[in-house]
Amino acid sequence: MMSELFDIRAYLDERGVTYQTSGRDVHASAKAVAVRCPWCDDSLYHLNIYPSGWMQCWRCGPRGWAIELVRLVDACSYSEAAAIQKQFTLAGTVERRKRLARVSADDFRLPPEFSHELPSLHRSYLESRGFDPEHLQRRYGIMAAHNEGAYKFRVIVPIRQHDRVVNFTARDVTGRQYPAYRACPDAEAAVPRTSLLYNLDTVRDTVVVVEGVTDVWRIGDGAVATLGTSFTRAQVLALEKKGVRRVFIFFDSDAEDKALDLEGFVCWGSEVEVKHISLSPGYSDPAELPQGEVEALRGEIFH
Repeated sequence: MMSELFDIRAYLDERGVTYQTSGRDVHASAKAVAVRCPWCDDSLYHLNIYPSGWMQCWRCGPRGWAIELVRLVDACSYSEAAAIQKQFTLAGTVERRKRLARVSADDFRLPPEFSHELPSLHRSYLESRGFDPEHLQRRYGIMAAHNEGAYKFRVIVPIRQHDRVVNFTARDVTGRQYPAYRACPDAEAAVPRTSLLYNLDTVRDTVVVVEGVTDVWRIGDGAVATLGTSFTRAQVLALEKKGVRRVFIFFDSDAEDKALDLEGFVCWGSEVEVKHISLSPGYSDPAELPQGEVEALRGEIFH
C-alpha cells in the first residue's frame, strides 16, 4: 500500500513521465493525476492516481497501489520501490524543489552517458520504423543511451530552440520499457517540455502540427510535434510568435478529438487558416505513411 505522503507529481516530474491534471478522463475533483496506462492498450491518459496512492484505469479497472507503477518505471523490486517512495514524501519534495533551479540555455548539457554512436539495437529499431539512422543523426542530432543510466536502451532526441539544445526526450528501442517516451525532467531542462514544439526552428508561414518526434521525422521541415496529445497555450503562442498563417493539424488516428480541440484553440486572427488532416485508412500515425504519400501531402501543403 502507498503512503499518503507520496508526492506522485514530484516523482513523475523527476522521472520525466508525462501526466495530465485535467481533461475528460482525469478525476480532477479528487485531485488525481493521470498517465497512459501501461497495463492496457492506452493511447490517452486513463490511469488515474489519487492522493492516497490508489490507481484506477478508466479502461481496464483498478490497478492497485502506485508502488506498482514505481516498480515498472524504475524496473526495480518492491523493496527498492519502497525506498524510492520515501525519497518523494511531500515534505521532502519541498526541499527538493528549493535545491533545483532551471539551468539557462547556455549552461544546459546533455547527460555525459549519451553517445553519438548508435548501437545495432538502436539502428535496428529505427530501420524497422522505416528511418535512416545516418539521416536522423545528421538532420536531428539524435544520440543513444547504451546500457546504463536512467535512459538506457533509448534513442535520445535533442529538442532545440533558436538553434540551441534546451531539452530532450528519449524513445525506448526494446519495446519493453514504460513509458515508451521518457522526457527530461523540467527541473533539469533549460525550457520545460510544455513550452516547446519540436522542430519549430524549421517553420516559416506554414506548419503541420503532429504528436511525436517520429511523425516529424517522416514529414520533415515545417512539421512540429507537441510531444503528446495534450497541448498548452505556450505552444500555441510559439506558433503565433513565428508569424504562422497556415496551420495543418495531423494527429494520430486515436486522437481525433484532441486534434479537433487544438483546431478550435489555434485562432489568433481571422487571417490564420486552420485545417485538420485525417490519416488514410490503415494507418495509425503519420510516421507510418509511405514516402510517396508524404511527398504528395507536402506538395499540397507547402506547394
